[in-house]
Amino acid sequence: MVMDAAGLPFDPCYGEYEEEDPNNEFRQFQELFRVANEPLWDGCKHTELSVASRLINLKSEHNMSHPCFDGVTCLMNELTMSDRIPTNYYKAKKVLAGLGLAVQNIDCCIRGCMLYWNDDAELRICKFYIHPRFETRNRGKGKC
Repeated sequence: MVMDAAGLPFDPCYGEYEEEDPNNEFRQFQELFRVANEPLWDGCKHTELSVASRLINLKSEHNMSHPCFDGVTCLMNELTMSDRIPTNYYKAKKVLAGLGLAVQNIDCCIRGCMLYWNDDAELRICKFYIHPRFETRNRGKGKC
């Protein structure tokens, strides 16, 4: 009755269904969801996320250099005529960065016999072969 007297229209659902722009975090989630679920082309079982993760895994397992990785991804793009395969290492890492996985660098002995991790994280010398953890450099006179 008050609304009728004031001349204002009464709509009990007014403002309830207004569209809002999604915030940045939600946009990132939507993009990650698309990258994880949309196949590279019709009938393909791989997505942009699966290809990026497999390529990074292969790089790690086979000790590929960045230029080698970039060359492989370039060849894959040429062969498949797809523009959705990451074209270099930087772009593949950027796709995986959306997952929010933590990165932790762990030093290892030059002989590969131990990791400087957990209880051994503070050691400065390998406990098996007495090798120094870090390379020492001479900072004497001469070259800078």
